[in-house]
Amino acid sequence: MSALADFYDLLLPELPGCATGLLDLHLRDVTREFCGATSVWRTPLASIDTVADQATYTVVVPANSALVRITKFAVAGLLLWQLSDRGADRSALVARPKYVPSTPPFSMNEGLTQITLMEVPEATVIGGMEITAALKPSLDAPAVPDFLKSQHSEAIRYGVLSRLMAMGKKPWTDRELASVYASRWNSALGFAAYQAQVGNTREPLRVKKTI
Repeated sequence: MSALADFYDLLLPELPGCATGLLDLHLRDVTREFCGATSVWRTPLASIDTVADQATYTVVVPANSALVRITKFAVAGLLLWQLSDRGADRSALVARPKYVPSTPPFSMNEGLTQITLMEVPEATVIGGMEITAALKPSLDAPAVPDFLKSQHSEAIRYGVLSRLMAMGKKPWTDRELASVYASRWNSALGFAAYQAQVGNTREPLRVKKTI
C-alpha cells in the first residue's frame, strides 16, 4: 500500500502553503472518486460459505476499503455472472456466465454489505460463493493500493490540483490552471474506465482481408 504522503512530492510544488491535512482530505476524496467511476481496483473477496436454503449473506471487504460494485460472481465453481464480457476470452472452450451483464442473479442492500441470491443454494458448501469486486478507499483510509501510485498518479494529481487550485483566496489559487487540470482529470478518468472495462488492454484490431 502507498501512504497518502507518498503523493506529496507530486502536488506540493504547485500548492505553496497547503497544509498536509487538507491535502490528505482531497487525495482521499479524489482516489475514492477515481476508483468509484472507473472500477480499476478489482480484487477477489474472501470466499463465502453457502448454506442450504439461505439466500442472504454478509460481504466482507479488505480493511480500509469500501465496495463499489460486484464485477464477477460464481457459486459452487459455476460462473453465474460478470459485469462485462468485453476483453473476456470468447473461445468455445471457456464457459460463459449463465446470466447476461444486465440481469445479475443477486441484489445488494443499500449499504452494500449484504448480498441476496436469486438462486437459493440447495446445499452447504465451504467457500462456495466467490466474488470479485471493484473497491475504493474508505472514508478514513490512511493509504491506497500501490498501483494507484504507480499507474494512475498523473490522473490523481490532475484531480487534486483541479480541486485545490479552484479555491478562492489561497496562496495556490489559480482558476485558469484549475480548469486545465479539470479537463485533464476528466480525460484520464474516461480512459481509465475504458481500460478497466476491456481488461486493461486496448480492443483487438479488426483486420479485413483485401483481394
